[in-house]
Amino acid sequence: MARTSGAPLSLGSAIRKAIWEIDATQPITNVFTFHDSTDLALARPRLLVVLLGSFGVVGLLLGAVGIYGVLSALVNQRQREIGVRIALGAQSGDVQRMVLRRGFLLTASGIAIGLAGAWLLSRFLAAVLYGVAPTDPLTFAGVAGALAFAALLASWLPAVRAARVDPVVALRAE
Repeated sequence: MARTSGAPLSLGSAIRKAIWEIDATQPITNVFTFHDSTDLALARPRLLVVLLGSFGVVGLLLGAVGIYGVLSALVNQRQREIGVRIALGAQSGDVQRMVLRRGFLLTASGIAIGLAGAWLLSRFLAAVLYGVAPTDPLTFAGVAGALAFAALLASWLPAVRAARVDPVVALRAE
């Protein structure tokens, strides 16, 4: 190991000559920087972080699409009921809150089950985590917040669509 003030790789031949002047039998197979050494040592953990992060983003998107699908189906199934509510004087904000509340309840139960499962399985991830405890409350809260936000966005479109249901069309549909 040698500390340099200039470009370290450009001094490789000079360092080899200096070492061979002291001991000509000393094998020198490769010259590299400390930065290259740490990059090589951390390549696998970085790959795992990228993969886990990618899977997490895909999971978040799938969860949002799933919530959107469930709430859209709910709005379609309850279109007649929503039409009756609007015909009886329910405001569009009331209908939107009803659909958003349903989405929030689905999301809250899913987040609770997911957090419990993550807490139970987190000890298996301890080997690949660096600088974060497997049961870090800030991480758990951040993930739960991101899921809740994605669910709110996924719930918003069906809620708006439900609030725009024409009561006459809804009542004639069945």
